[in-house]
This record gives sequence, C-alpha cells and structure tokens, in this order.
Amino acid sequence: MYLYFKNNEPNLYPYNAYIPDIITNVDDLFLQNASILNEFHIECTDTIPESKFLYPVCFRNFDSLDLKWVKFIDEDVIECVKNKKAKILLISLENETFFDFIDAQITELINFWNLDKNDVICLVNNGISYPSLNCFSLWLDEFEMFINNREFEIEKSFRNIKYYFESLTNKHKVHRYKLSKKIFDNNISCCLSYNQISEKNNDSSSFYFSLPQENMHDITEHFSTNKCIDETPSHLLTAIHIIQETFTNADANFTFSPLTEKSLKPMMLGRPFMINGSVGGHRYLEHLGYKKHRFIDYTFDTIVDNDERIECLWQEILRLHSIPLNRLLDKIKKDFDILDHNRQTLENRATQHIDFIQKLENF
Repeated sequence: MYLYFKNNEPNLYPYNAYIPDIITNVDDLFLQNASILNEFHIECTDTIPESKFLYPVCFRNFDSLDLKWVKFIDEDVIECVKNKKAKILLISLENETFFDFIDAQITELINFWNLDKNDVICLVNNGISYPSLNCFSLWLDEFEMFINNREFEIEKSFRNIKYYFESLTNKHKVHRYKLSKKIFDNNISCCLSYNQISEKNNDSSSFYFSLPQENMHDITEHFSTNKCIDETPSHLLTAIHIIQETFTNADANFTFSPLTEKSLKPMMLGRPFMINGSVGGHRYLEHLGYKKHRFIDYTFDTIVDNDERIECLWQEILRLHSIPLNRLLDKIKKDFDILDHNRQTLENRATQHIDFIQKLENF
C-alpha cells in the first residue's frame, strides 16, 4: 500500500507556524522508517501513485487544535478522495482521551470538503476503544518500538547488570520528583538521570543539580525515543526498570491509565519494571495481554491516592533492594517465561497493527 507525502515532507508541515506545535512532523513515524516499512509492503511516496493510497495527517493532540487546518489539505488529494482513490488518515501521535474533540475535527473536515464519513480513517494512540474510530491502545508506540528494535535479543541482555534499578526522567513532574528524591536520598543502587533540569528558582532545583554525574550514562540523546533502545547504556546495566510515566493528577480518574513508549521499552529489552504513574498502569497492560512478574508485589498499582501509591511503590523498591543482587537476578531468570511472553506479545500486537494499516488500502 502507498502513503502519500507531498514533496516528501510531513503533511501540513508548512502550517506548523500557523498552528504551533499541534500539527506535527510525521518523519519519525513514516518517512524515517520508510525502508523498514517497505519490508511490510508499505511504501512512502512523494508523488500521487496510480493505485489507491492513504494521505496521513499526524497531530500531537486534538483537544487544543482549531478547525482551520482542514482547508490546507492538497486539493489533488481531495479529488482523489472524492473519486474513491484515496482516504485521509488522521493520526494522533500523543495520548488521546478527548474523543469529542476528534469528532469535531472529523466533522469539520467532512463538511468543508463535502466528503463522506467513510473517506476519513482515524487512528488514536493509547486510547480506550471508541466506536467511531479505528483505535488501538498503544498501537503507535508498539508499532514503532517493534520495527526499530526487533533484532535485539533479550537472552544476551543479562551479562553486564551492575545496578538494581534504572529511573530515567525527561521532564520534571511532581510524582517523578517525589520518588526520585527517595531513591537518591537513600543511596539506592539505581541509574538515576534527568534530561531537562528545572530552573534554579524551582523548589526542587537543589535536588536536580545534586545528581551525581557518575550515574549519568550518556542518555540525553537517546532515552526519550523509540529508536535503537540498546544505545542507552543504563537499559542494559540494570535489573529492574522504574518507569517514570507521563502523568498528571487528572489521570487518576481514568479506568485505564494512559501509557507511553516508556512502559514498552523494558518488555522489548527483557526487563521487569514497575510504573510510577497513575493508578492501574500494570492492570492496563494486563488488559492488553501483557503479564506481571511473580516476584514483584504490585499492590501499589491499585492505590488511588497519588502519595499513598508512591509510598507503596517505594516500599516495594526497598524490599527488592534488600535482596542480594545475585538472588534478585535468579528471580528474574525464573520469570524468563514472562519476559519472553511480554516480548512476544509486543511483537504480535505490533505485527497486527502493521497488518491493519496494510488492509486499510482495501477500500
């Protein structure tokens, strides 16, 4: 199948200045992965192909996006859509739960160009199932994690473990700070790193600036992406990953926790992990088919109160840290069936997503 990008540039990219930071680059998702996608018979092209094609338009989030972007779609594309040669593929690159906003965008697009509702396909990352959307939870992150890291073999990743935990943070958030401060103050064996240090007038600045450089494993360019996860050294040096998920207090009300690629990385690598995020993160992954580990107490995952949940997670970190590292590694090895299951589940789900996108051309 063909994905058409005008002039080999991200669609609607020239209008980022008009709608700042909302209509976003799609390079990472399609263009930079074009050679890999071609293996799955998905071809990115900068000219309108002779056969049917999809015209992807990627967004960060829909909730703060105005409705004026629809008029900038290439008229040649619209003509192909009306002739049933193409469909418009709307993609949310970030976590999306505000489906009313999506409905407004789709309605405006259809009304402005006088299209049929079946002319538009919408894929939403990390959303709960929604009847009018082709919606996969974590589909984008699983898709990209798989195609960029499928050659990594988890059997080889136990050789050089030196630390109990890894805890990487890109941006300051309160729940990340609270747990990381406990880890730092109690000298827990942990690769603890921050990519973006807060301003010095921030109350937590003294903590961020006191992090020892010897724990900074050259992660600033790599740990926040899905690309080549084995390039982040601390991923392979640690026994258990503490996932500092994206989370705000409002997320505690969700039936299933919004998650990101952060929670997928350890499963691709073959590492156990614990999520410091909103309530129910591990339960959410179980809902998708992933398994929890037998030697970890996940009671923290069920606690609604944010501070109580962090404290419960902290107690589990202390318990695991009290186990000699060689014995902890033995427990992990005994759970290799779970590591293997989770890796296989991620690969299977990613392959299903690829198959789904391939089948979209059969309209």
